Amino acid sequence: MTVKQATDRYTIITADSHCGGSHAQYREYLDPKYHDDFDAWRGKYKNPFKDLRDNRRMRNWDSEVRWQQEESDGVVAEVLFPNTVPPFFPSFVLFARPPKPEEYEHRLAGIRAHNRWLVDFVGECPERRAGIGQIFVNDIDDAIKDLRFIKKNGLRGGALMPTIPPDVTWLKPLYSKAYDKVWAEMQELDIPLNAHGGTGSPNYGKDAVADLLYASEVSFYGQRPFVHLLLSGVFERFPRLKFVMTEMGCMVAGPHPQHGQLVRPSACRPPGRVALQRRPRAAEVGDGVFPAELLGRREPTWSRRCRGARRARYRPVHVGQRLPARRGHLSVHA
Repeated sequence: MTVKQATDRYTIITADSHCGGSHAQYREYLDPKYHDDFDAWRGKYKNPFKDLRDNRRMRNWDSEVRWQQEESDGVVAEVLFPNTVPPFFPSFVLFARPPKPEEYEHRLAGIRAHNRWLVDFVGECPERRAGIGQIFVNDIDDAIKDLRFIKKNGLRGGALMPTIPPDVTWLKPLYSKAYDKVWAEMQELDIPLNAHGGTGSPNYGKDAVADLLYASEVSFYGQRPFVHLLLSGVFERFPRLKFVMTEMGCMVAGPHPQHGQLVRPSACRPPGRVALQRRPRAAEVGDGVFPAELLGRREPTWSRRCRGARRARYRPVHVGQRLPARRGHLSVHA
């Protein structure tokens, strides 16, 4: 349903929020057959993030703390990417590279524990949260099974794309037709495919220049999933597939469409193009994801929680629009 009523306040929805469970919580959601392995892994794990070593880490999983800080900024709903470190992961979940064959079984158990935890976390405030589940593409049948779990359990934010760096040689690149069954399943189940910036970079090693190389090239590698799917004809073969780009910059909507009209690989007949549509209204962006009353209608409960937005008339805000960072803003590792 599209909301047509005018509003005299902002509807602020963060489209790039992050959450995750603690290790103790994840253990409760992990398949019991992995508990001994998890205890051994947890005993060796050392948290590299200073802001996750004190009470600030509770913002990842404590709804009371989280809403207190978000509502102080006027945020009333959130799209949830993963955060923290799931079982058996080598690092922060978003930047961890795809698992090698010998790591796959345990890493898969780890993201499934996160997905189960996320279902309950979203369930605490289902009208205000859209969770994004995780999948791997090492095994297509496993990926499809996890997509069906995501759909069945109401993780309406969709699934996070497993970005494949160029030096990950044990998996086929995303432009391969080997993944067509995954895209077909997502199209059939109407599950949005999410890609997040900062991912997909190669391993630069421990050289002194590694961090500088990452910073200079991260935007390029973050946009590669879109380019690979575009030029390989995925959007032609699966025209109802929804693709969501987060924290990738805007250049991907500028030069690439023109390039797509010039490059005509044999896999794209007729050649693929990107349709640049008009900018949607906030209600249109959120239709089917967040309740109508949250997106456009005046509702006293939300107004009381956003007191600062009641003093003047405001125009609607595009759901995906980045807002200025202020006190209490949830950072990626917060």
